[in-house]
Amino acid sequence: MVVAQFGVCEDMVLPIFQRYEERCNMERKRALRLMVCAAIIVLSKVGTMYAQAVDYLLILDPRQGFNRATGRIEEATVAVRPRDLYMEFGLFLTISPRGTAMASSGNQNLEIVMNFGLPPNAIVTDSWLWVGDSIMQAQIKDYWTASSIYETIVGMRRDPSIFTKTNDRYELRVYPISATGVRKIKIAYLVPLDWSSDRVSAPLPLNLLKTSAFMPPLKIMFWGNNWWSAPQVDEFSDIVFAPVRDTANGNFLSANLQVPSVAQKLTFSTKSPLQNGVYVSAYHNGKEGFYQMAFRPSEVLQTNEAPKKVCIVIDYDATKSSTTLAQTLKSLQESLLANASPKDSFNVVFSRLSVELASASWLATTRDNLDKIFARINTMMLYGALPNLVLNGVTYAAANNGVMLLVANSDGFTSSADANQLVKDLQSSVKKIPPVTILDFCDKGRSISVGGRSYYGNGYLYTNLAQISGGAAFSTRELGTISAAALQSAQSLSGNKAVQLDMYSTMQNGFCFSRYSVIPTSEALSSQVGRLAPASITDGKKMVLQTGKFLGSLPFILSLAGTMSSLPVAKTIVATTAQIELIGGVNEQIWSANYMSSLLPTGSVPSNAAIAEIVAKSLEYRVLSNYTAFLALEPNDTLRACQNCTLTSDNQRGGSSSGIQLGVALNYPDLGVRCTISPNPFSTETSIEITLKENLQPEKCSLSICNAMGQVLTTISLDGYVGQSVLRFRWDGEIQSGGFASPGLYFLMLKTPSGLAVWKLLKTS
Repeated sequence: MVVAQFGVCEDMVLPIFQRYEERCNMERKRALRLMVCAAIIVLSKVGTMYAQAVDYLLILDPRQGFNRATGRIEEATVAVRPRDLYMEFGLFLTISPRGTAMASSGNQNLEIVMNFGLPPNAIVTDSWLWVGDSIMQAQIKDYWTASSIYETIVGMRRDPSIFTKTNDRYELRVYPISATGVRKIKIAYLVPLDWSSDRVSAPLPLNLLKTSAFMPPLKIMFWGNNWWSAPQVDEFSDIVFAPVRDTANGNFLSANLQVPSVAQKLTFSTKSPLQNGVYVSAYHNGKEGFYQMAFRPSEVLQTNEAPKKVCIVIDYDATKSSTTLAQTLKSLQESLLANASPKDSFNVVFSRLSVELASASWLATTRDNLDKIFARINTMMLYGALPNLVLNGVTYAAANNGVMLLVANSDGFTSSADANQLVKDLQSSVKKIPPVTILDFCDKGRSISVGGRSYYGNGYLYTNLAQISGGAAFSTRELGTISAAALQSAQSLSGNKAVQLDMYSTMQNGFCFSRYSVIPTSEALSSQVGRLAPASITDGKKMVLQTGKFLGSLPFILSLAGTMSSLPVAKTIVATTAQIELIGGVNEQIWSANYMSSLLPTGSVPSNAAIAEIVAKSLEYRVLSNYTAFLALEPNDTLRACQNCTLTSDNQRGGSSSGIQLGVALNYPDLGVRCTISPNPFSTETSIEITLKENLQPEKCSLSICNAMGQVLTTISLDGYVGQSVLRFRWDGEIQSGGFASPGLYFLMLKTPSGLAVWKLLKTS
């Protein structure tokens, strides 16, 4: 039953509002209230049990919210496909209450609630729900229509799922699941890739698996091609992806992974598709085209930049950081590869019982060399030996005209006198201390105060050492993650400040427009970066990632001009059809998601027009937004199971969509009642006109205005309308308890002898 189109009986709607009120009471008890404020809308996401940052999987009784337990993921499969500047993950989960107190309750009408985060700038494109053996592909609707349908159907004991988004947090609800049953769902989303010199990577959804009371094995299925190959899980690189021939799903590579419960993250990577530093994909739907482009200016331009020798000094104290040594080395390796040139080299100073040099000579900064050396370093002693390590590193770098990268988490120099003495000893040991870049990942240290300024761990020592040597200091406390701090450190070593390039993308027969930057996951975690594609480049080794539209036909042309390392450069790159990966409509979804993000202002709520545009594009391109939802329903006379939903099927836009109808009343033909609300949205006052069907007596009806929780704010008397068929009145937001309703979403409810009619009111600030 679609609430936005048909009338609903009171005994169906009132339990919904009772559920809303019960959940609201629970929210108040926990002092948590989720609201996404907008100029015309306040989204109230009721039913959230824990703080936003906590991922969880609950099995609960929707009519007794206090009765809940952690659910169990019985099976987990992730289907992985490269999508140009993104990686697509199709996560298939089988969920049950097994092993919980809920399993013995005998309740046949439990609800699954899964709340989780995805990486920044992830794009959710699909949701499936299994009803028996049938796959029901979710429809995408505006949030309010979808949530009202879901709540109504839950009250009718039927089979829906609803998938919603609030910024980078997501909630999936499925109803019902029996105390002894299972439900199977699929979530599909895209994640921006991180790029190194020869690999591209994206995080696997480990946090979703950890919501389970039992950590399930993870089956990974990968569909590659000539552009994308050599898949691996970076943290378990010894796991082999075996070829599988499947008549139903085609040929793919598969691996089974038993995930340790202590694992912090899992990263999936493939060989990079860059060819001479450039990659372009394109798709044309017959009316307009969509493209994605990736390139690394330093590789494309191949300037005569002097090679760098980096002496990496690693000091690790297992008691001073929540980041493991393996995680630190992995983040450092990827950051070095992303910023090194083929001519750069490295060596490593580390300690066992004594300070050692990893190699007798400098090694080229390649993945193979880093893998080999870091595998050896991973057995180093796990307690700090900072003074000797730094002394050996400074001496080695100075003697070989190199620079030094100190990667440390110890906090033994919390005395300013000791720190100053160490710097003096270093200055006396070499003629000139080489540039020292510091990656400080201590997060279990002590603080000191020097000259009225507070320093954490060895922060005072690192600040002075970086200043006197001409280097730089970065910390995970400031940048948030080891990956972000490692990336900043590697970029500082690469010396990209003398780069100034203008870039312009176009078509030989046409032009490009509506360009947006794609922000890699690691960068999105560490900084707020704008979406508009840059017209200039100031970091030659940093990847430039862009999505946009085009009119015309291939080839694709990229023009670069400016200076790099103080040298003038100019180059035009022409990508012909043979050099471009031609892919399907996912390019449209990626462009639309970036376009929708550009409509969200920083630090303020979006405008009425922006929200309407976001909803329109979300429905058109089947991309989840803050204002829409995926809704899967059981099969019925008009809704058929998906016949094309297979592991190999691409996400198609299709499906039923229902948009927000701002300023247009929602009518209920079966009740014969019409309502006009103008203006709607409104800020100070709105006029309401309700036309009743013949023989419907106003004195036998009641009229009220409720909030999104179903709580009655005001009741409108109909005593003065006896014998009339048209009810006219105005509402200025005043409520019975005193004061005025705040901006947000409200419901005008007309209770008649034959049913209940509901219309939406949107009050703006």
